Amino acid sequence: MKLTSTLALLATAILAVGVALSAAAQPRGGPDQIIDRLDQDGDLKLSVDEFDMPRRGRDRGPMAGADSDGDGTVSRAELQTYLDQRTELAFEQFDQADLDGNGILSEDERKLAAFNRIDANSDGYIDAAELAAARKGRGPSRTG
Repeated sequence: MKLTSTLALLATAILAVGVALSAAAQPRGGPDQIIDRLDQDGDLKLSVDEFDMPRRGRDRGPMAGADSDGDGTVSRAELQTYLDQRTELAFEQFDQADLDGNGILSEDERKLAAFNRIDANSDGYIDAAELAAARKGRGPSRTG
């Protein structure tokens, strides 16, 4: 039961991070500006041909990094390897964030873990540069 709860919490955390990264990867501007920029036939709607995935979204989507051989496709084997690596990383991050070692992440522990990932220089504050780097997903994150 405890393992099931822990895995459910972990899956929720991974999903939340994925949703946040996906939202951060959306093109700049509101929906109207995006449609205006991409709409080629002037109908104020985007067809599949007009739609273009945001470049950053391609690099940060749910399977970013899974194409280990760089051929532009993702096989089941590549996906399995990628998921195994991500699962291991998620457990490491969970263990780091679980400050009291009870196998449960409290709201305070999750908040501190998120803050620490953004506070790249570990000074106890998040400045504009750290926040910008975190939003772009390119900033260093501290591990302690």
